[in-house]
Amino acid sequence: MKKYFVFVIFLVFVGSALAQSRRDSIDVLNYRISLTIPDFKQKHISGNTIVTLKPVFEGTKTISLDFLGLEIEKVLVNDKKYKNWSYNDSVLLISFKNELNKEGHLDVQVYYSGHPKEDKDWGGFYFSSVDAFNMGVGMASVPHSFGRVWFPCNDNFTDKATYDYYIRVNDKYVVSSGGKEIPVIMKPEGQTIYHWKQSNPIPTYLAAINVAGYEVIRDTFIGLERNIPIEIFTFSGKKEYTKKSLEKLKDVMSVYEELFGAYQWEKIGYSETSFQAGAMEHAENIAITSYAFNGQLNGESLIYHELSHSWFGNLVTCESAKDMWLNEGWASYCESIFMENIYGSQQFRDYNRARHFEVVHLAHQKDHGYRSVGNMDINFTYGTTIYEKGAEVVHTLRNYIGDSLFFPAVQVYLKKYAFSNANTGDLKNTLEEETGMKLDDFFDFWVFTKGFAHFEISDFLVKENDNGYEVYVKLLQRLVEADKYANSNRIEISFMDSSFNTVSRIFEFSGAEGKQSFEIPFYPALIMLDMYEKTSDATIDKYSFIVNKGEYVFDECLFDAVVTEISDTSFLRVISNCIEPNNSKMPGYLFQKKYYWTVEGIWNEDFEAKGRFYLTTLMDMNFTKLYKPRDFILMYRENMNEKWSEIESNKMTEYLEAELKVGQYAIAVKTYE
Repeated sequence: MKKYFVFVIFLVFVGSALAQSRRDSIDVLNYRISLTIPDFKQKHISGNTIVTLKPVFEGTKTISLDFLGLEIEKVLVNDKKYKNWSYNDSVLLISFKNELNKEGHLDVQVYYSGHPKEDKDWGGFYFSSVDAFNMGVGMASVPHSFGRVWFPCNDNFTDKATYDYYIRVNDKYVVSSGGKEIPVIMKPEGQTIYHWKQSNPIPTYLAAINVAGYEVIRDTFIGLERNIPIEIFTFSGKKEYTKKSLEKLKDVMSVYEELFGAYQWEKIGYSETSFQAGAMEHAENIAITSYAFNGQLNGESLIYHELSHSWFGNLVTCESAKDMWLNEGWASYCESIFMENIYGSQQFRDYNRARHFEVVHLAHQKDHGYRSVGNMDINFTYGTTIYEKGAEVVHTLRNYIGDSLFFPAVQVYLKKYAFSNANTGDLKNTLEEETGMKLDDFFDFWVFTKGFAHFEISDFLVKENDNGYEVYVKLLQRLVEADKYANSNRIEISFMDSSFNTVSRIFEFSGAEGKQSFEIPFYPALIMLDMYEKTSDATIDKYSFIVNKGEYVFDECLFDAVVTEISDTSFLRVISNCIEPNNSKMPGYLFQKKYYWTVEGIWNEDFEAKGRFYLTTLMDMNFTKLYKPRDFILMYRENMNEKWSEIESNKMTEYLEAELKVGQYAIAVKTYE
C-alpha cells in the first residue's frame, strides 16, 4: 500500500508473545464471508462468516479469532449452534470439552452486525456518499493486518486462506473483489448478491470488497504463460479517463513479468475508491484513489507500485511487520523499475535522486531518528525508512550484485516462497545460493545498520604503461549516524577523458580506507565515484553536459550553475556531501556540519560560470537558527587534502554565489576567536 498526504507518527503497544502464539495455533483454510450492505448512510454491515480451519497443535481445546468492535449474534460450529464462547470486543474465544483432531477441520460460523471500524491513522472499513470499501491494514493497530474489522479471522501476515465473498447490495451498486465472479441464481427484489471466489491463498489484509456504482473496463493481457483477464472497476462516467491513466498497464506488466517471473494470479484488478490518502494492494483487486484515474498520467507511480505487490507482498508476504521492507521497500523500488523501462534511464536516475534526497534529509525526521530497514520497530512499520530507504537498499543491492545475476535470483526467491511467507534471511540466503556471492557484509550494513556510509575519492596517481594508463585510487569511508563501517564494498568508479569517453570499473574495499589500481586505455581527465548513482550513500550527485549559456539547475544538490561564457561542450558534475566537511576545525571559523559540495568538470579555459550554493535548514538546523544569511561566508579548497580558505561571494537571501571552479565548497561563519 502507499499512504499520501500528512504523515502521522503513531505509537502502539505490542501484544504479548502469548497473543502471537494464539494466532499461530490455527490454520484457516477458507473464509466464506456473507454480508449485506444496505446503503452507505447507515455505515452498517450484517451477515455471517464461515471460518473453515484446523488446529496446528495436538491437544488444542480452545480456538480464538480476531474480531474487532462488531456485535456477535450467535456462533455455530459445524452447522450447530454453539454456546461455549466468549467475546471481549477484540477476540472471539471458543472452548471445547475434548481435544480437537489436528488432522481434521471444523467450520466456525459467526453471525454479526454493526458499524465496522476505521484505524485511527490509516486503514479499516470506510463509507462515503458514493462507495463502501475496506483498506486492509491498520497502520496504528497491532497487528497491522486489519481484516478483523469486517470479518472474524486469524489476523496475521502468515496464515493464508482462500475466500468466497457473498455480498448483497441494492441493484444500483456493483460489488468488486479478487478472484472470479461466480453467477448467483437467487436475486432478491431490488437487490443483487455478488459471489466472488478467490482461489489463491492470501492473508487477511489482502482480502477486500468494494461497493459503488461502478462501470467495468475489461481487457486481456497476453502474459508469458497465459492470457490474463483485466478488470478495472471505475466510477460511473469515468471509463475514458481511467483508460487514459492506465494506458501503460500492459507495458508495465510485460516489464514486471520479464524481470520477476510470470504473473501468478487469476486476474489483474483495480477498484476505484473515494479514499484520498493513498491506495492498497488487495490481491487481484487493488484499491486505488480516484485522483489516480483522472485521465492524466500523474498517478502512474502509485498505480504501478500497487501492481508490483502482486510479486512483492501478495505472492511472497513478509513473515512479520519487522520485515515490511520486503513488501514496501521492493514495491517502492518497482516505481523506479517502471520509470527505467517505460520512460528511460534519465527519468530513472531523476526519480531515484528525488527519493534519495528525501531519505538522506527527511527520513530521520519523519521516523523520529535514523533507523535500519531490517528489524524495524513496529511503531514505524509504514514509515519513510521502510518505503523509501527500503527502495534505496534494493537499488544498491541490485547494483552490488549486477543485473545479470540479480533478476534471475529474485525470480528464484519469488518462485520458492510463492503463496507463502519469507523473512530477510530467506531473501539473503536465496540470493547467495543463486549468485554465488557472500552477502553477509552487505546485509549487515545496508539492511541492519542505521544511518549511512559516505564514500569519497581522497587521492589518485596516474602512470603511463605499455597498455595505456595505470591509475592508483584511494577511497575514504566516513559514517553518518552509523555505528560500524560498511565492508566488502563494491562501488563503481568511472574514468573520463577530455573527449568525454568513459570507462567504469568496480572498486572493492572494506573499512575506513581502500586502495586499488586500474588499467584504462586513456589518460583520465576526470575520475568520478559512482557517476551513475548506483550506491545510495550520503551523497547526492548529478551531472550535465553543457552546450549553451544559461541557468542549469541541480535541484536535489541544492546548487545551480549560471553559465555566462562557453565555446564548446563542457561537462559539469556536482556532489552534495551530506556529512560534515573534513579538516574543518579552523580558528576563527565555524563550519555548518551537515553539508558541503564537490564540483567536478571538464571545460575549456574560456568557460565561465557562477555557482549558486543554496542555504537551507536541511544542512544544519541549529546553524541556520543561530546565524543570519548575512553572516554566511563561502569556503573553498581545490581538493580534500588542501586547507579551506574564504572566497569572495555574493550574499543573497537563499544562496551564496561565486565564480565556479573545480573544487570543494562549504558554508561557514566567522567567530572572531
